[in-house]
Amino acid sequence: MKVKVAAQLSSSVASAIEAFVTFANVTIYTAEFVHLIDELFDSLNSSNPQVLNHKRLKCALTPNSPHLEFWSKLLIEMDQWKLIDLKTGADITNR
Repeated sequence: MKVKVAAQLSSSVASAIEAFVTFANVTIYTAEFVHLIDELFDSLNSSNPQVLNHKRLKCALTPNSPHLEFWSKLLIEMDQWKLIDLKTGADITNR
Protein backbone atom coordinates (compact mmCIF):
# COMPACT_ATOMS: atom_id res chain seq x y z
CA MET A 1 0.00 0.00 0.00
CA LYS A 2 1.30 3.43 -0.85
CA VAL A 3 2.01 5.78 2.07
CA LYS A 4 -0.32 8.43 0.66
CA VAL A 5 -3.20 5.95 0.54
CA ALA A 6 -2.44 4.74 4.08
CA ALA A 7 -2.46 8.32 5.37
CA GLN A 8 -5.82 9.03 3.74
CA LEU A 9 -7.15 5.79 5.13
CA SER A 10 -6.05 6.55 8.70
CA SER A 11 -7.84 9.89 8.67
CA SER A 12 -10.99 8.25 7.34
CA VAL A 13 -10.74 5.43 9.87
CA ALA A 14 -10.43 7.90 12.75
CA SER A 15 -13.54 9.75 11.59
CA ALA A 16 -15.47 6.52 11.14
CA ILE A 17 -14.52 5.27 14.60
CA GLU A 18 -15.56 8.57 16.17
CA ALA A 19 -18.94 8.30 14.45
CA PHE A 20 -19.28 4.62 15.36
CA VAL A 21 -18.63 5.30 19.06
CA THR A 22 -22.05 6.89 19.40
CA PHE A 23 -23.73 3.73 18.10
CA ALA A 24 -21.72 0.93 19.64
CA ASN A 25 -19.51 -0.01 22.54
CA VAL A 26 -16.25 1.12 20.90
CA THR A 27 -13.82 3.16 22.94
CA ILE A 28 -13.25 6.78 21.95
CA TYR A 29 -9.60 6.33 22.86
CA THR A 30 -9.05 4.23 19.74
CA ALA A 31 -10.40 7.02 17.55
CA GLU A 32 -8.31 9.62 19.38
CA PHE A 33 -5.17 7.48 18.98
CA VAL A 34 -5.74 7.00 15.24
CA HIS A 35 -6.35 10.74 14.85
CA LEU A 36 -3.17 11.54 16.79
CA ILE A 37 -1.07 9.19 14.66
CA ASP A 38 -2.63 10.69 11.53
CA GLU A 39 -1.61 14.17 12.73
CA LEU A 40 1.90 12.93 13.52
CA PHE A 41 2.22 11.44 10.04
CA ASP A 42 0.98 14.70 8.49
CA SER A 43 3.46 16.73 10.53
CA LEU A 44 6.40 14.61 9.42
CA ASN A 45 5.47 14.03 5.80
CA SER A 46 4.62 17.28 4.08
CA SER A 47 6.68 19.77 2.17
CA ASN A 48 3.80 21.90 0.91
CA PRO A 49 4.12 25.54 1.97
CA GLN A 50 0.37 25.81 2.61
CA VAL A 51 -2.05 23.81 4.75
CA LEU A 52 -3.80 21.09 2.75
CA ASN A 53 -7.34 19.79 3.24
CA HIS A 54 -7.85 21.97 6.32
CA LYS A 55 -5.36 19.82 8.25
CA ARG A 56 -3.23 22.18 10.33
CA LEU A 57 -0.11 19.99 10.34
CA LYS A 58 -0.18 18.98 6.68
CA CYS A 59 2.27 21.68 5.64
CA ALA A 60 5.97 22.38 5.74
CA LEU A 61 7.67 23.24 9.00
CA THR A 62 8.08 27.02 9.37
CA PRO A 63 8.78 29.33 12.31
CA ASN A 64 5.03 30.01 12.58
CA SER A 65 3.65 26.51 11.97
CA PRO A 66 2.15 24.52 14.87
CA HIS A 67 4.58 21.63 14.45
CA LEU A 68 6.95 22.30 17.36
CA GLU A 69 4.12 22.80 19.85
CA PHE A 70 2.41 19.62 18.62
CA TRP A 71 5.62 17.58 18.84
CA SER A 72 6.41 18.89 22.34
CA LYS A 73 2.97 17.90 23.63
CA LEU A 74 3.13 14.56 21.85
CA LEU A 75 6.50 13.69 23.42
CA ILE A 76 5.02 14.25 26.88
CA GLU A 77 2.00 12.12 26.03
CA MET A 78 4.08 9.34 24.46
CA ASP A 79 6.15 9.12 27.63
CA GLN A 80 3.00 7.82 29.37
CA TRP A 81 2.20 5.16 26.75
CA LYS A 82 2.53 1.50 27.63
CA LEU A 83 3.03 -1.23 25.05
CA ILE A 84 1.57 -4.60 25.97
CA ASP A 85 2.27 -7.90 24.20
CA LEU A 86 -1.18 -9.21 23.29
CA LYS A 87 -0.09 -12.86 23.47
CA THR A 88 1.58 -12.76 26.87
CA GLY A 89 0.16 -9.64 28.47
CA ALA A 90 3.74 -8.55 29.26
CA ASP A 91 4.69 -4.87 29.35
CA ILE A 92 7.15 -4.41 26.45
CA THR A 93 7.36 -0.62 26.59
CA ASN A 94 11.10 -0.50 27.21
CA ARG A 95 12.14 -3.06 24.59
